[in-house]
Amino acid sequence: MNQWNLEARQLDALREIANIGGGHAATVLGQMANRTVMIGVPAVRLVPVSEFEEGLGGAEDELVGVFMRMLGDLLGGTLLVVSQAQARALCGLLFHAEAPGDGPLNDLQKSSLMETGNILASAFMNALADFFQMTLLPSVPHMFDGTGKTLLQNDEVKGEADLILSAETSLEVIGEGHKKETVQGQFLFLLDEGSLRKMVAVIDEKFGGR
Repeated sequence: MNQWNLEARQLDALREIANIGGGHAATVLGQMANRTVMIGVPAVRLVPVSEFEEGLGGAEDELVGVFMRMLGDLLGGTLLVVSQAQARALCGLLFHAEAPGDGPLNDLQKSSLMETGNILASAFMNALADFFQMTLLPSVPHMFDGTGKTLLQNDEVKGEADLILSAETSLEVIGEGHKKETVQGQFLFLLDEGSLRKMVAVIDEKFGGR
């Protein structure tokens, strides 16, 4: 690796893991909401934390993040990030937790969003654990709001992370009358260099590497 620049096959393996996790999460969310849910992960990229702030919306955009720390053989955390508007749309589609207007999220919406983040993070960690044959344990979810810059500068979120594995996330819900509605967001995996090296070593062992 050259300053964390992964080879195409290594990123492909991580993208496949993210897609597996997304598929598991979609199944659970669909069962909870009694709707068909599909989650796509069209793009995965690896970026140093210090360079990623602009990747979370505009400088003044108000965002919502659901964070879960990851413990075990890999150290880091996951962060589901959506805009305020997309957060309300997601809660309404999945949990019928809609509220009029565009004010702050109410308690039911916050609870619904944290449960969504919990499901996504747990599914992603399970996919990682299965692939890498490691033990990974999620913490309870915590919700934060603010701009992309303030979210990533939060000490609890950033922790000791050196880099971010970013998965663009498209969540499609098929409701009544087969109407399709889509919510866009980002699912971030924050980890340190040592954890990344462990992951890459397993990928190289499975698929061959230099």
